[in-house]
Amino acid sequence: MKLKYIAVCLAIAVGTIAIVDTSVAAGIVDSKHNLQANSLAATKFDGTTEICVFCHTPHGSASEAPLWNRIIGTASSLTPYTSTTMDGEAVLAGSPSLACLSCHDGTQAMNTVINATSSATDYGYNATGSPMSGTWTGAGIGGIMAGADNTVPNLGTNLNNDHPVAIPFAGGGLDDTPSVSEFGDSDFRVPDTGIIGGQQVWWLEFDPVNGATDDTNDGARTKVDLMLYTRNSTGFVECGSCHDPHNDRAQFLRAPSGNVGSQLCLACHAK
Repeated sequence: MKLKYIAVCLAIAVGTIAIVDTSVAAGIVDSKHNLQANSLAATKFDGTTEICVFCHTPHGSASEAPLWNRIIGTASSLTPYTSTTMDGEAVLAGSPSLACLSCHDGTQAMNTVINATSSATDYGYNATGSPMSGTWTGAGIGGIMAGADNTVPNLGTNLNNDHPVAIPFAGGGLDDTPSVSEFGDSDFRVPDTGIIGGQQVWWLEFDPVNGATDDTNDGARTKVDLMLYTRNSTGFVECGSCHDPHNDRAQFLRAPSGNVGSQLCLACHAK
């Protein structure tokens, strides 16, 4: 009887470990942003066994995004989204979205990095960026993202047919107590705000279980909430507002449920 009890406890323990391992493993390793040769991605590169190097470096990084390892293109080379119905103007200069576009505008290969790693055959530092040696296989040609498809979307340099980024949320005007009347557009939900790292930040609460907004408003920003980026003392909508580049979900959406029932859209837009 005692042995049977021990066996049951061991089975539960192993099952728990398996559950934990699954949750830890899910993320960048199992996503399309893992470009090294042993990954599950459709486009792969055999020049390194590392994952993070395609975007990040611990030393000598660019300043446009955290420890960014890629050469950032100039805002003037891009055509921002414009519309007569927009309350604000897209300001691409200094935008964190330029980091995402350093791959997704299709102007340079995805193995072009500032600082290659020791697992690459030609590791070293190059302030202007140089390609790691290796061979690409899959949808991307020579490491350049393929056309706008579901595998490796190349947005191009004309962003007029994509959701606007680098724009102040609802036209701007957010402060530490944002309200609908503050920016005069009731078509947008009122974001939450708080101090993180000594800086005023804003975000849209998202409840992946009960719907677009979390009525409890716990006052804490989480990975599934839609973050706004602090620029010019207000909150801006950027690529990272809707996408988390480190998860393994479809389109890297922050919402675990995806965009079922347009939940992601309705987290910002009051329709």
